[in-house]
Amino acid sequence: MFGMSEKEFWEDDPQLYWAYQTFYLKKKENDLEEMNYNAWLKGIYVLSALNQSLSGVFGKQGQSKDIYPKEPINFKQEKQNKKEYTKEEKEEHYVQEFNSWARISHRK
Repeated sequence: MFGMSEKEFWEDDPQLYWAYQTFYLKKKENDLEEMNYNAWLKGIYVLSALNQSLSGVFGKQGQSKDIYPKEPINFKQEKQNKKEYTKEEKEEHYVQEFNSWARISHRK
């Protein structure tokens, strides 16, 4: 049960059962998240392929674009030109976000 042998179940500490159960359930949850991510990623590639093929058929003559990526998508690549903000700039941004959420106009 939960990957636990009979010997461990009957002869070891009862708390070991709960540790196995917790680990097993967490592993199942992680496996489900990974499957969901893989399905999403496959969807991106299929959508790109459909867009590529349909843009050639329904697009304007001679204006076919290369939509499908030429190499695998690198999601771990960090964005270029990442700007470091000062504390004051961050605070101003938070105030603006709150004001837009609360629909308060900021007048100067």
